[in-house]
Amino acid sequence: MSNSRTRIGTDVERNFVRNLWKKGIPCIRLPASGAATGMPRPDVLAFLNGEIICIEMKTSSKEKVIFKKNDWKDVYEFSIALRKQGFKAIPYLVFHPKGTRKYMWIELTDEAYTKDLKLIIKKDGNMWRYFWSEDS
Repeated sequence: MSNSRTRIGTDVERNFVRNLWKKGIPCIRLPASGAATGMPRPDVLAFLNGEIICIEMKTSSKEKVIFKKNDWKDVYEFSIALRKQGFKAIPYLVFHPKGTRKYMWIELTDEAYTKDLKLIIKKDGNMWRYFWSEDS
């Protein structure tokens, strides 16, 4: 039996996939992502303009969240594996602030991966902003 945190994350992923389909973007949710399989694996794959979009979904009710490389490296490494096979793959972390209809699309860059950067997302008034940091 899954706990409420897992169920909430699953619901966010399912709603996200439904929204993409409504916009005409084919996509699929991959249940049992990397942690359960022992392999790097995204939460969602979307297909847009000849590209495979590899997505790690995150949600929180906090006004400031920090995601370390370990929180998103699986989706990055999966996209690298696809690129080695000749696919055009782009890794993203998509953040959904709970209680909103917003989704922040944040591309996971080579620099963030190689420099082991942390992704910091903060609420600033009614806006959400993000930045990469080497510091805690």
